[in-house]
Amino acid sequence: FVRHDCAPADLPGACRSFFDAAEAHMEQRDEWRELGPRGVASARTGLETYVLSKLGDRCFDAVRDDAADAALRQRCRALATFVEPTHLDVKPGLVNEVVLGVAGDELRRGD
Repeated sequence: FVRHDCAPADLPGACRSFFDAAEAHMEQRDEWRELGPRGVASARTGLETYVLSKLGDRCFDAVRDDAADAALRQRCRALATFVEPTHLDVKPGLVNEVVLGVAGDELRRGD
C-alpha cells in the first residue's frame, strides 16, 4: 500500500482510511468475525504495526516539527535533573536499579 500520488502531509490520513477500511472488511468476513471485537482489534493492530514499519518514516516526516521536538527534548533533559521515582506514581515494589536503568536507557534513546 503506497499511494504515489499522495502528498506527504496527506499520508497519515490515507493510512488511517486504509486501516479503517481493512477493519470494516475484516468485520464482514466470517473468518475474522469469529475472532470477536477483541480479535479484530488485535488484527488491526498487527496490520498497523506492519504497514507503519514500512511507511513510518514517510508518515512521521510529513508531520515533523523540529522546533517542537527540540523544545520537548530540552524539557525532558531539565526534568531528568530532578525528577525521581518518588515523584511518579510508581508502586514502591517496582522501583529498583535494573528497572530504573532500563527506563533511563529508553528515555535517552528517544533523544
